[in-house]
Amino acid sequence: MTLGLATCDDNGIYIAIESQGLPVIGGSLLKLGFPLLLDSKILQLNHQPRIVAVVAGGLEHWADVAANFDADTSVKNAAEKVIKLLDTYTNKDNQAYALVCGYEDDRPVCYRINRFEKKDKTEIPITEKLKCIQAVGSSKYAEKAKEFAKKAIDPGKRHPLVALVESIDSFLPGSMIRYPIHTLVIRP
Repeated sequence: MTLGLATCDDNGIYIAIESQGLPVIGGSLLKLGFPLLLDSKILQLNHQPRIVAVVAGGLEHWADVAANFDADTSVKNAAEKVIKLLDTYTNKDNQAYALVCGYEDDRPVCYRINRFEKKDKTEIPITEKLKCIQAVGSSKYAEKAKEFAKKAIDPGKRHPLVALVESIDSFLPGSMIRYPIHTLVIRP
């Protein structure tokens, strides 16, 4: 069970996600010609400008997505490419969820991707507001974790990244969490 959180302020986009199920070797049809070791649930989709996918669900198909993704400088285009790859590599009995985050025109942008179990196609990307804390993964713990982080960030008690990490650590049961909690800051 995965729990990842993302938010932003004027200084950047903040991402944190636990690492249960990692590392995983994937890649059934790789253009690279060799298997890919997936060692984080934060996938680098593009380096400049930085675009990432914060992922949950079956990790083997995420390794396929990472190995076969062609970089793009648009967050929306990147989200659409991820959907096409998920539709290629994810079988009907599996599920995949992601937040694709980055900057476009100096604005933080985030698209939610949902591919539900027993579905043939991934849903179209949903635009999310990063000023509100977004969660990916376990819906059972997400709302409490988001509320905890919001209370810690709003009055300026904690740095947003610290609040996200503490939320994951506090609300995901110890048997379901694997350390380290991976983090990333994307600057405008």
